[in-house]
Amino acid sequence: VSGSHTQLQYQQAQQDLRPFDQRCREIAATQQEHKAKGDNTAAAYWQQQLDTCWQSKVTATIQYIKEHNDSYPAAALIKNISYTLSWQQLEDILSSLAPTLLSSGAVDTYQQRIEVLKKTDKGTRAPDFTRNNEQDKPVNLYSVLSKNKVVLLDFWASWCVPCRRENPNLVAAYEQYHAKGFEIVALSLDRQKADWLKAIKEDGLGWIHVSKLQYWNDPVIAQFGINAVPANVLIGSDGTILDGNLKGDQLKKRLGELLQD
Repeated sequence: VSGSHTQLQYQQAQQDLRPFDQRCREIAATQQEHKAKGDNTAAAYWQQQLDTCWQSKVTATIQYIKEHNDSYPAAALIKNISYTLSWQQLEDILSSLAPTLLSSGAVDTYQQRIEVLKKTDKGTRAPDFTRNNEQDKPVNLYSVLSKNKVVLLDFWASWCVPCRRENPNLVAAYEQYHAKGFEIVALSLDRQKADWLKAIKEDGLGWIHVSKLQYWNDPVIAQFGINAVPANVLIGSDGTILDGNLKGDQLKKRLGELLQD
């Protein structure tokens, strides 16, 4: 009986949040229509609307969890949004939960994620790593950092549609700021080298590329607390993490602040 009650609670939670999903899907479809027509201005506008819609859903989900803070189904909703949250936001959500939930082990995964995110927060030192590039030659992150003022560590994959959609923004930022000391190290989650290389060529990505070609099974991904792509980390020449998950014009704006003439 309790299992049935729990399932009903979860279904109710999903139903309460469904209007956000429907609205976001409609906006996404509109954005894709404009993009297919080549109307980049309209596509960019609807992309902003989609980002706003998603944030509204995240906010509503957090509110729902806090209002049902002794409910296992409500706590289960954390999974749907956890990859977009900072450690501060996750910590705030967990602190609102009833002691019975906190002691049950239901949220242990998020406790662990908070610790990972703290280690890669702004102001902390980025973990170092070495990975092979397209020519199977080793590339060391801190070696790249020492030769540039700012480096964007970009996590992506050829099969990731949002990543490919974001690539033109990266190309524009690279063309504008590379000569001023900006470099990109793109770590791919691809499995097949041919797919990886094809995407690099198709999207015109003329920066440093590395990959272990092991999908999500690259330890570097876990070291940086990445559990969704696209994702990125902006790092200073001394290894200090300056920012993260900058998309669209956000990246250009931040680079403009850091690389002023």
